[in-house]
Amino acid sequence: MKSDGFPTYHLANVVDDHFMKISHIIRGEEWLLSTPKHILLYESFGWKLPIFAHLSLLLNSDRSKLSKRQGDVAVEDYKEKGYLPEGLINFLALLGWNPGNEQEIFSIQELVDQFSLEKVGKSGSIFNVEKLDWMNGLYIRELDIDELWNESKKYLPKNWKRCDEDTKKIIWLIREKINKFTDIPEHLTIFTEDYKISDDASEFINNEDSQKIFHSFYTHLKNIENLDSNIFMTIIKTVQKETGIKGKNLWMTIRIAITGELHGPQINTVAEILGKEICLKRVTALIDK
Repeated sequence: MKSDGFPTYHLANVVDDHFMKISHIIRGEEWLLSTPKHILLYESFGWKLPIFAHLSLLLNSDRSKLSKRQGDVAVEDYKEKGYLPEGLINFLALLGWNPGNEQEIFSIQELVDQFSLEKVGKSGSIFNVEKLDWMNGLYIRELDIDELWNESKKYLPKNWKRCDEDTKKIIWLIREKINKFTDIPEHLTIFTEDYKISDDASEFINNEDSQKIFHSFYTHLKNIENLDSNIFMTIIKTVQKETGIKGKNLWMTIRIAITGELHGPQINTVAEILGKEICLKRVTALIDK
């Protein structure tokens, strides 16, 4: 007991665990030095010892101990960033534990069936955020469209104006680019007024061929009533025949004109969601006057 009458941590810890009927105590390796004291207390009370296990520390990439001062460490932090529980659990299970094979993706039930303390390593494990993102992205892409929408909608930008029906389609369209739900806003830019041509895409639109493509595309696009995915594909085929330009030089130029990016979701579906007027506006801005 301390001088103020309160029990020390060690005494309180042992008493609490005993009366809560704790069977296994699993904690970090920094508690190894305290364990003999706890064992002596259990023995002094004549109580049955629980099973003790000590796990190696989680480390930053520089092999320093993972701590609040250097980044997020609480589950709530990762929940707010848009990581799925299944992805985070799968990732954490593999930090310091190995099933003895090459499998990396586990359901909760598979982890329950295969996990054992005997296979937990003794050295510290690097908390690799890039791997967490990759793994969480796999779980995101396993969601069906309704599950994805329900998880995604709270991460939309505050100034987002599109209706739910359109937004649901857009989220489904960009899901391949999403590793965590806070990634969503950056991939919505092509559907907003913030659209702009990326620096690495400019080479495709500043040449003679690109102007031929823009003029032809504009001419045929303005003469249709409504733009959908199939009509868009028909226009592109017409542009190809008219200009003689095909393949990457054609498709990349059109993609950049409409999205501002070299790569991205299916361009015909993007064009359908954007609609005729926005596509016309974007192409018109690139035509030499």
